[in-house]
Order: sequence, then structure tokens, then C-alpha cells
Amino acid sequence: MPNELGTQPNKQGAVVVGDALVDKQYWVKCMPQPGEDVPILSARSHTGGSAMNTAMALGFLDTPVSFAGRIGSDDDGRGLIQTMETAGVDTSCVLAEGQTGYTLAMIDETGERTMFSSRGASAQPLVLTAKLKLALYNARVLMLSGYLLQNEEQASFALEAAKAVKTAGGIVAFDPSPVVGSVDQKTLRDMLAQTDMLLPNLAELEAMAGTGDIVRAVGVLKAPCIALKRGGAGAQLALRKHFILADGKPAGLNAMHTAAPIPTEVVDTTGAGDAFNAGVLASYLRGEKPESWIVRGNALAARVIAREGASTLYSEK
Repeated sequence: MPNELGTQPNKQGAVVVGDALVDKQYWVKCMPQPGEDVPILSARSHTGGSAMNTAMALGFLDTPVSFAGRIGSDDDGRGLIQTMETAGVDTSCVLAEGQTGYTLAMIDETGERTMFSSRGASAQPLVLTAKLKLALYNARVLMLSGYLLQNEEQASFALEAAKAVKTAGGIVAFDPSPVVGSVDQKTLRDMLAQTDMLLPNLAELEAMAGTGDIVRAVGVLKAPCIALKRGGAGAQLALRKHFILADGKPAGLNAMHTAAPIPTEVVDTTGAGDAFNAGVLASYLRGEKPESWIVRGNALAARVIAREGASTLYSEK
């Protein structure tokens, strides 16, 4: 019998696997050309990492969520754990060792960001510990980041975790991330073969499918569900009839849905895509209608881009 989230009794929300980093953000009027010097207008430091942002957003939305990944055993790492726990994220599957990674984000006057990253401890191989195996067994959704596919060991772990969740009756959600174009093609094909819900932006979809047309992309990628982020153009959802809903039953019908963008002042686009992912997953886990998934995703993304820093909204919980 389904519980209050519309999931099967042994399925408790999501497990998010990926990077937890510190975001060091610098606001500038424009990005410099090579050799130029552009003044920094303001600077802030926030928690970050695509996977951590999504986990924090799910916690903010009162969705049961565990985060799994590697962070440093330094002050930054301890701060990340405390921040996640304050947002309602279970951190019992976090491994702490070494130095916490960070991202330098340069944000221009349009709110667009350019990033330089050092993954630190997050780049180290992950391990299927007993705690993580239990979390995966109980998860309705495993959310994976494309950054995990950048090296062979982490990619092997991601595929192993995906197979474990699917064997236990859960689904795999995958955000290909901006690095998808440089991922080994066999590794990417193997990951897509395990993916139930694909969460790309337009550039990422084009890199994977050779087209930005979601209808054609569904056929090329054989994805049961694609939730496409289109930025200022809103979002689209393509659903195949065999996609498994939160109650464990197939969708039954092929469907296509569109959500209009939500007008908002753009202050900082950092973490908008991660917030969209969380809104989609939270709506899915609550058993809401598929057309609501991308509406919820757009709504949370709009709230995030209206302020500085990907995680400042979630600290208000």
C-alpha cells in the first residue's frame, strides 16, 4: 500500500550521489578577454556542487533524501555536512577524507556564470558501503550527476549503484551536466541504458542526441522520461508509457507536456538546474501528475535565480 508520498512502503525518497563543494562566487560586469583585467564588484562563498545543491533542495521541499559522496575532512567539509543536515539531508553515507573541493564562479551582469572547478575529495573513487547499499535498496529514486562519469572508477561505481537501485525496484534519474560532451561514449551509453529519467538542458540534450528536439531525442536516446530545461523558454517533459511512476506502476500512455517560464529577476543562475531537478523529483515522489513535475521544477528554479548563491534559499528552512 503506498505511503503519503505515493511510493511503495519500502521506498523512502531519493539518494543523491555526486559532488559537495564550496562555491566561491565573484560578480563582475563582464568576463575579460584573454590578458584583460576586470574588477570584481562583490564576492561571496556558499555551499555548492551540483549533487549537493539538488539534495539540499529536496530537503528544503521536505522530501526524504540522503546524500552520498566524498568531502574533505577539513573545516569546509564539516561545514558542508552541517549545512546539509540543517536542510534535512541524511549525511550518513558521506565519506570524509582529504581536502574539500571548490568552484570559482564568475557571474556577469546578466546573471550568467562561468565556472572553474577543483573537485578535491569529490574526485576520489566512491565505495558501496553497507549504509549506502541499504539506502539504495530503500530508495525510490537514485539521482546521479554526469560529473561522476569523468573518470573510470567513479563511472563504474555510478553504474553499479544504478543497477542496485533498479534491481530493488527503484528508478535512476541522471543529470548529464555540462561535461557530458567529453564523457567516454561507451560509458555514456551504458549510463543512458540504466537511466529512467533524464534531466538535461538544451545544450546537453543536443550533445547526447544530436538534436534539441525532445520528440526526436526520446527516440534517439530511448529514454523512458526526459525533463528538458530550456532556461528562459521554460521546460518540456516527454514521457513513455513504460516509465515507472512513484506508485510502482507504468505510466500507461506516451505523453508530452510543456511548462512556461516563470518571469523573475535574474540575479544569479548558479544552481538553477539543480533546483529544477529537485522540483521535478519531489513532485514525482509525491505522486503528482506528470505535467506538474516540470511546473514544480520551474518554480523552484525561479526562486533560486532571484537571489545570490545556489543554497541561500535552503538555509531559510
